[in-house]
Amino acid sequence: MTEAPSIRPSLGNSPVPVSLALAVRTGRSGTRVGSHSEAVRGSVLLTLRVGVLSTLLSAVLGVALALLIRRMGARRVWAARLAQANLAVPHLVGALCVQLLISEAGLFSSLAHAVGLTDAPSDFPALTADGFGFGIMAEYVWKETPFLALLALAALGRGADELESAARVLGARPWQRLTRVTLPLVAPAGGRPGSPGSVPEPPEAAAATGATTPMRRSPHV
Repeated sequence: MTEAPSIRPSLGNSPVPVSLALAVRTGRSGTRVGSHSEAVRGSVLLTLRVGVLSTLLSAVLGVALALLIRRMGARRVWAARLAQANLAVPHLVGALCVQLLISEAGLFSSLAHAVGLTDAPSDFPALTADGFGFGIMAEYVWKETPFLALLALAALGRGADELESAARVLGARPWQRLTRVTLPLVAPAGGRPGSPGSVPEPPEAAAATGATTPMRRSPHV
């Protein structure tokens, strides 16, 4: 990077870039560095919050859905097929559906106004384009919960009934069978490739549901 002749005497042989030197001389470096660091910090916190919370919620709901389907007897085949319905839906389509449902101009806000819960649709809580990431997490949970449920069902299909029956005979209570037999069988399924958290999620869902702390491109790039 070249250096401006006007500031070369003050820099001497220093390798400081011209852009930084100009920012220092004009007193704008603190503002620029501060704004960029705040944007980076906000983006990192939003990413961690959305990733951790949506993964935990998807895991809990997915296992619960798998256990419910498993108890449905002969109807479990149709229930499992119904759970597969959203697997072919792209994240972008799911994000748009979430936007149409829970945004301030969506279906739920209109229903809340119609039944008298809010004075106007605009009074509906901001669940999209918010700083916490409710809309993004809602889309991820909706998309990943059936997927994790199917993984859990596959893991529970390998002799789980026999192990639970043996634990019951040995006097294990329902909670003990769940924590010491069922969940250990399900846990390895969460680490398979393709499970939430093991691969990067597409950014279109976050954009469509309103990420409020985007990364800004530096004017010097």
